[in-house]
Amino acid sequence: MAPEASPFVKVGGLGEVMYSLPKALREIGHDTRVMIPKYSSIDSAKFSMTMAKEGLLVPKGDVSAAPENDQMICNVKKFLDPDNGHAVTYLLENEEYYEQRGSVYGYDVDPTRWALLSRGALEFVRTNDEWRPDVIVASDWQGGLIPNYIKTVYKDDPILSKIATAFSIHNLYFQGMFDHRFTSEMDYDDGQSGIPPIGDPRMSKVNFMRRGIRYADVINTVSPNYAREITTPEYGELLENLLQWSRMRQTSYPFNPTVKNLSTLIEDNMAILLQTAGSKDIKLQYSVPENIDVFVDINMFQTIVRNLVSNAIKFTGTGQEVALIAQKLNENEATISVRDTGIGMPKEVLENLFMLNTISNRPGTEGEPSSGLGLIICKEFVEKHGGTLWAESEEGKGSLFSFTIPIHDTQKNKKK
Repeated sequence: MAPEASPFVKVGGLGEVMYSLPKALREIGHDTRVMIPKYSSIDSAKFSMTMAKEGLLVPKGDVSAAPENDQMICNVKKFLDPDNGHAVTYLLENEEYYEQRGSVYGYDVDPTRWALLSRGALEFVRTNDEWRPDVIVASDWQGGLIPNYIKTVYKDDPILSKIATAFSIHNLYFQGMFDHRFTSEMDYDDGQSGIPPIGDPRMSKVNFMRRGIRYADVINTVSPNYAREITTPEYGELLENLLQWSRMRQTSYPFNPTVKNLSTLIEDNMAILLQTAGSKDIKLQYSVPENIDVFVDINMFQTIVRNLVSNAIKFTGTGQEVALIAQKLNENEATISVRDTGIGMPKEVLENLFMLNTISNRPGTEGEPSSGLGLIICKEFVEKHGGTLWAESEEGKGSLFSFTIPIHDTQKNKKK
């Protein structure tokens, strides 16, 4: 499912992908079909279509058995491409959103158009006895609600709940109809709350990309290199923690420990972190002995340190302090602690801090967004090394996060 596909309509590279990828899959034996909107700009004389489903009722809200006045009426047309092995394309027809608004992009109601496409595609699959897929591939932010709908609204549906979803990311920067880097606390979408009904103005504030990543069974990107890049703060567009969490959930995360000097590892992280602290006039200090070698996966370790220090900066006010202190705990382990003088946490938040089903995504002192997944990732990565992560905090007085990491002497280059 996508907003564009060649040869019907192509604006960018996605349109070409939605022609060539299904074609390649069909050539190796998969029955692959595409669904796009039937825009009025598509030449019906050139593409002779038949009616696949007339009067498809698409619920606006979060219940699958909605009353008639809470449903939208669509048609689904079908095209068999004689030049491409009679490949099947379905086109969702709706007067208000695809006929009157006949171009692919550029409307202030685009989020509603893509929500309708997602819900319409699912309702068509659910009510169509002729053909049902094993996997639905949703592309970019426009398709992000497909996995979300299946895992929430249709979680008990006997048909849709059994269909897997793959979310394909071509450009992480575009996440919805807003600039995700400058979102107010009031408009921030955590990706977990209910999807607004189709036509609700709140749909324009929904982060479709975040929801696609959170709920999809599998995520892929345009290349292995891009897949690595978007899990870093430099290219992650504020979704790097969510992407790392998703990767851990879906696959066996690579674990390649090696011997490294602890002081050097910390120094490697500090340049960016000092810059972040400086933007809030926060004094960031660190103290690390130079004679400690640790046995760690470098990527995981850097993620742990970066997340803990970034969190401390996020929840510390202007002009206050954050400190990182490392020391040898015993012959087997070193301890790294990150202390801040920030807002701290109430007891109920602290008690559930590392529990996935009670994620806290409080905004920072200057409204900085938070996915709530950074600490979950830190805990997973620390435990992968055989260490422990814990927290101490008092509301209004700051927090202390500490974790243990293995010292090289006890590991003898043995990988877990």
